[in-house]
Amino acid sequence: MDQNSLTCHYAPICSGCSWLHLSDEKQLSLKAQDFIEKWTLFMGEEPPPLRTARVPDTGFRDRVDLVFENGNLSFYQKKERTTFEMQNCPLLSSALSDWFHELRKLSWPIRKGSLRLRVSPKGLRGVWLDFANEDVKNLFTEEAFLKNLLLLGHVEIGQRRKTLIFEDRLRLMDPQYHPWVSTHFHDKQIPLMSLVGGFSQTGDAALKLISERLLDHLTEAPQGLWYEFGPGNGSLTLPLALSGRSVHGFDVDDRSLEGLQKTLQAPAYLKLDIKLSAGDFQFKKNLSFEKVSGLLVNPPRSGLKQFLDPLADLDLSARPQTVIYLSCFLDSFLMDAKKLKELGYRLQKIDLIDQFPHTPHAEFLGTFSRSL
Repeated sequence: MDQNSLTCHYAPICSGCSWLHLSDEKQLSLKAQDFIEKWTLFMGEEPPPLRTARVPDTGFRDRVDLVFENGNLSFYQKKERTTFEMQNCPLLSSALSDWFHELRKLSWPIRKGSLRLRVSPKGLRGVWLDFANEDVKNLFTEEAFLKNLLLLGHVEIGQRRKTLIFEDRLRLMDPQYHPWVSTHFHDKQIPLMSLVGGFSQTGDAALKLISERLLDHLTEAPQGLWYEFGPGNGSLTLPLALSGRSVHGFDVDDRSLEGLQKTLQAPAYLKLDIKLSAGDFQFKKNLSFEKVSGLLVNPPRSGLKQFLDPLADLDLSARPQTVIYLSCFLDSFLMDAKKLKELGYRLQKIDLIDQFPHTPHAEFLGTFSRSL
């Protein structure tokens, strides 16, 4: 019988695990089959052998996005966009679960709002409140809730990720960066300065698995200068640079780059050859790819857009030899893969990294190489 060994009595209503009725093996098989079928149909050829890897099916989340509504802190329900009384969640790590239970004890003086909970590898607790401006204003007037929240952990508020402090009065200050996540280089764990509200993988288990697979993809990749599209907090940047490459990173999120700059101020990384540039490089056409050995790209769901366009102005032999592409959205991965094929690249190696158990989503890591 194809049934998951993980049981959760919220499964019939919770949108967080739409595939919980399937076994781990079946979930991975369906994701692999979906990739192979879509690649073959869209690209007109079969992909190379697909390698798969998976995070543990429970306790893998060190970060979770939830909704508070009508007294409930939970995911949305499957069929209705409303919350429910969620007392626990098997996806959360033990530290994140403890943090979740502490927040459930508070009396929330708002009707509805989105929030991100996070725990760092060393156990630091953080919450990002993405509430309506009127609700934030009311919370500052009420005061008690925010003061109690500050006693429990680090608090960020709003799209600008302002840090909440109390010094005679409640106030917001510029974002404060802490080592909320880590990347990995072989057996070394590397803390990354970042924000609670910043982007990251689901947890350290996923980050460790992705960094290990990245290093495997780099074993046959050239040295020299690499362009990185979407370095974010540096989870791929540090393994790339520590493997001996020079890196020039391009990202639209200047706050993530600020955190990465703070990470690079550590003595161990001062000698790394890393340069960072902020801007919307999905639509910038003034980049030169001459003398670039490789590209490491981790774009948003919308894909690379026009980032690759300057390659068409170069002879094939002058284009970067290797493109390593990480994506959690298969449709944009396929669109960009087709463009890479038109530019003379072929997919040489592909990993399906399942950092989203019990859902139809997956992460893909592919290496494309051009003809020599």
